[in-house]
Amino acid sequence: YYLGLTGLQILDQEGRVIEVDMSQISASPRDLNDLPGASGDDRTLDKLFDSHNVTCDDHHMWLIPFTMGMDHILRINFRKFVTISGLRIWNYNKSWEDTYRGAKDVVVSCYKHDIISKSGQIYTDGEDSYMRWNISLRKGPGNAHYDFGQYVDLTQPSNRLTANRAPSSIADTADASYVAGFMTSRAQPPTQEITKTVIARSAYHTPVLPIGYILKFALLSTHGDPFYIGLNGIELYDYQGNFFSATVH
Repeated sequence: YYLGLTGLQILDQEGRVIEVDMSQISASPRDLNDLPGASGDDRTLDKLFDSHNVTCDDHHMWLIPFTMGMDHILRINFRKFVTISGLRIWNYNKSWEDTYRGAKDVVVSCYKHDIISKSGQIYTDGEDSYMRWNISLRKGPGNAHYDFGQYVDLTQPSNRLTANRAPSSIADTADASYVAGFMTSRAQPPTQEITKTVIARSAYHTPVLPIGYILKFALLSTHGDPFYIGLNGIELYDYQGNFFSATVH
């Protein structure tokens, strides 16, 4: 019934926040005060940009009515050309139970663009063309013990499958650069010994490598010390074996 966010920042090419004012921002629905008979709800659109992002106080959050299948639109008019490198988004975080009101699947569109990003797809709407990114947001943690903001890079190729249809065959799946967040290998032609191939049809592609927003280590025992446990270091590598750094909270 409800959909919300805690905070949003738009970042320029240097990673700096692009300042906007409320005259540039509109939304449909705008807030819960759009409901018949409703008034005085504090979870209004301006709270999305008040910079109080790591919080469980819903007086600093934006909440709107949610109707499955209907449009829920947030628009920002910069009134001039700006260079955007990414977004920083804090999902709805009032409590653990209320994190289910947070946004999950989001489409970001940029109109009147003149630079083609490596990650967006170009579409046409009448005489206008626009770029579009399909992104997934993780749930808020339901607490404010760390900065749970999610960075969305709009400059690099996306690792999410954004085609309008799911792969319909092994060949389609193999030819896609990315499927369900992991790199696939090209399918090999069947050998003479294969007499029958059984394909399990499913809209879900089981990943061959771990995929997720949070990697959690539970340290269960030591090599004998009854009071202390520790590690020297941890390194993380992507599916190509390249080292990448993680943000420390």
